[in-house]
Amino acid sequence: MPYSHVNTQRAGHSLSKRLIRKAGLTATVLMLAVFGVAHWVGTDMLDRISGARDEALAHEVAARVAVLRAQSIQKIDVLGAALAARHETPSLGDDALDALLKHSFDSMPELGRLWIVGRPLEPGAMPSLAELRGMARLLARNGAGNGQPAGLGEADHDLMRRAVETGRIQSGAAQATESEPFSEKLATVVMPVVVGHEVAGVIGYDARMGIWIRIGEQIEPRLQPSGTDLTILSRNGTYLFNRDRSLLGKPLSAGSGDEGAVSSQEAEALRSGTAFSHLRTGASGKAVRRVGIPVPNMTGEYRHYVMLDAPLPVMALLDVRIALFGLFCIASLTVFLFLLGRMVRRMVGFPLEQIRIGIQLLDQGRDEVTPPAALLERTDQIGDIVRVMEALRRSQGERRELREMVIRNARDVERMISAIDAALDMIVVLDIDQTVIYANQAACSLMGAPDPDALLGHRLSALEDPNTTLRRAELRLTDVLESNGFWEGQFEDYRTVFGACVPAMEVRFTRRPNGDIVVIGRDVSARQAAAREKADLEHRLSQQDKMDAVGRLAGGIAHDFNNLLGAMTGYADFLLSDLPAGSPQRDYADRIRRVCNRAKDMVQQILAFSRSGEAVLANTKPARVLSDVSILLRTSIPSTVSLRVDAVDDLPDIRANATQLVQVLVNLAINARDALPEETGRISVSAGVWTGEGDPAFDCGPGWATYKALPPAAGQRHVMFEVADNGSGMNEEVIVKAFDPFYTTKEQGKGTGLGLAVVIGIVKAHGGGLVVCSRLHTGTALRVFIPVGDAATPAVEEVELVDLPQLRAKRRCRILVVDDEGDMGDMVSVGLERIGHEVAVCEDPQDAIDAFDEDPDAFHLVIIDQTMPGISGVALIRLLKAKRPDLPCILYTGYSRLVDQAAATAAGADAFFQKPVQMSVLAETVERLLDDASGASSDCDEAIPPVTV
Repeated sequence: MPYSHVNTQRAGHSLSKRLIRKAGLTATVLMLAVFGVAHWVGTDMLDRISGARDEALAHEVAARVAVLRAQSIQKIDVLGAALAARHETPSLGDDALDALLKHSFDSMPELGRLWIVGRPLEPGAMPSLAELRGMARLLARNGAGNGQPAGLGEADHDLMRRAVETGRIQSGAAQATESEPFSEKLATVVMPVVVGHEVAGVIGYDARMGIWIRIGEQIEPRLQPSGTDLTILSRNGTYLFNRDRSLLGKPLSAGSGDEGAVSSQEAEALRSGTAFSHLRTGASGKAVRRVGIPVPNMTGEYRHYVMLDAPLPVMALLDVRIALFGLFCIASLTVFLFLLGRMVRRMVGFPLEQIRIGIQLLDQGRDEVTPPAALLERTDQIGDIVRVMEALRRSQGERRELREMVIRNARDVERMISAIDAALDMIVVLDIDQTVIYANQAACSLMGAPDPDALLGHRLSALEDPNTTLRRAELRLTDVLESNGFWEGQFEDYRTVFGACVPAMEVRFTRRPNGDIVVIGRDVSARQAAAREKADLEHRLSQQDKMDAVGRLAGGIAHDFNNLLGAMTGYADFLLSDLPAGSPQRDYADRIRRVCNRAKDMVQQILAFSRSGEAVLANTKPARVLSDVSILLRTSIPSTVSLRVDAVDDLPDIRANATQLVQVLVNLAINARDALPEETGRISVSAGVWTGEGDPAFDCGPGWATYKALPPAAGQRHVMFEVADNGSGMNEEVIVKAFDPFYTTKEQGKGTGLGLAVVIGIVKAHGGGLVVCSRLHTGTALRVFIPVGDAATPAVEEVELVDLPQLRAKRRCRILVVDDEGDMGDMVSVGLERIGHEVAVCEDPQDAIDAFDEDPDAFHLVIIDQTMPGISGVALIRLLKAKRPDLPCILYTGYSRLVDQAAATAAGADAFFQKPVQMSVLAETVERLLDDASGASSDCDEAIPPVTV
């Protein structure tokens, strides 16, 4: 047992006490140094922090002053827009412009004068002052609130001339006239109204002191809690705002040091428009930090200046905190010294006492007592002493341990032999001459021997089939053993003289130092078969994962694209309704509508490929399909390639989606084009009837490889579309992989590997077949089999354009459209308003919820999109129905895997549409639902209170 528990009362502690005293003295000196550095650093950091805070506050105030200044005269911009609109539309009267001028002047009491010249002015041909007075409309605050254009002076005329010549805002010091006196003028500003490259007129005004007083009074409450004083100055040093209102409009005084309102350095910074920050004595006699910063300049105006006097932070609080920090350090030092004493005693005192006890035990001959493991693992001098003691203890019991070791080894050898004999792997030991000197039971079973005696004493080559021995010689197994010391590999069709045959066996030969060779063999035939099955399964799962990934991608594209198509289709309908028949613009709108319909079919094709949607199949004429294919291929196939598109007469109708089938044939023809050398050769697209009897790969020719990627149903009539070329062709390996997603033999950037995967997905959705015939350097023929249609399958219907003006609402109702896609929501709003309804649009579903919380009866019908941020359309319908069960609700979606007609109805929707939805169909559904709900709700013609959404 280890001597871990010993009596340490007699252990000396003089070493521990000396260590603790020295540690305490060192810690005390360091603590005093920390106090001094903390006080010095804290004072400096507090000053830096307060300075950065005051400068940040000054920047914030300057920016706020600039914003408020811009807001105070923003109605001048409205007046300029009105003047520009009058220039664009000369038929507009002057009464509206005069009313806007008076309204702007009355709403801006800070302006002393406001005038406009509403006639175009040309640089270099400025009218005289008298002429300008005749053209100007002027308002002034001279007691009566009005003025005469004669109030314009030479200074005003000069500013207007410069504004017209430069096309920019001009400003100057305001001047009072004898006929139009007014007080507190600051500046006169003239703004040209430029339309295109022409000056349509000018706007002028005089800014008064009241602007800056109001701006300062809005900002001053923000600074009062901190005791900071705000001063706003002009560039020439005039007080625009100050807590002492008697200073407003007066120039500030400058002096040296703290004399005067500002120092000479501050006055110089004010004139140059630069910022400054420093300490000085305030008006109250206390130290303050003064920060000055220019206000962001407005074009055409003088630069203004903001000056803040912020009180300095109280240093006494820092001294108190440092004192508290010192008390905390003293307490921490006391705890540290206590813990240090305990640690030194544990690390030095106790181990020394244990070493003394161990030496006494060794002196008594008690070698069975071991030292503690913690002492043996130490890496210092104490650990070295304990390890020497352990070596002495072991030397005393070496004979006893040696005897016990021999007994244990004998038992281990016996167990090892039993374990080897029970092993499932073949284990054979050969001597230096490759004669078998040991073989376990598994070796007998694998080699077909009746017992180990049939193998012992025989050379390995005499026990193997000659072909197996020859293979070992071809692998140079003996040479590899001599150089590397081992050889491992696999023998196929391993045979022995006992008639045993192993299809696949893994073997490892290892040479031991004495020259013996250990052979370990294992039958891996079953494992290889399982591995092949696993690889095949993983391949199929990988293809499925790829298809699922493409499906998710297609679903996301379909949702966003259908939203865009819905808006485009609706606006195209509006154009068709508004434009006269026979006009080119109506023809353009009709083309937009047809392109949108084709794009809709393309989206359905993508969804059909990804198994996210189902193609709409109808009886279709093959001739129509080939006609569309011929039109599309004219621009896709070079003129150097011979293209032929034909079909036999009287082909039966097929059950297909025409758009998707055209895409299939065009895709195959494009692949055929890419297989032609140097874009020369021939491509043919043809159609015929396959009765469903015989081989669908008929007439492919000798030497051609055939692959039934999707065998057509036997015994059923099909129309066979064939795309053939005389290009490079494919071998059997490429043909088998050609329909895997993302597999391509084209160069980087010239193919995605999805073309043929799309083709087989569409053909499979049609219930058809796909057969490939190809031969290298000869050509390829791909045959698409589509089942013949029957009488129960509907024929393709042409979509009739609806004249929207013919749709008129029976009564005016309030309708809410909730759609996060703004263009789609606006289109629905315009369409319903065109037939007479009042429509509100919410892009955020939370706005709709808030509107219904405020007044559940505000709307007569709601149209909701399914996919929106925060809440789905189905969930929103449930929420609105809970507030008002009789509310008619229409749900539409660009694409959703979770919602269809049944799910929408179960959620409470009264109608469901898939985008893009025809506006006339949506309007008719709205009318029907409003008719159904008219008995349970108030009449739509009644006045509806305004609702804020």
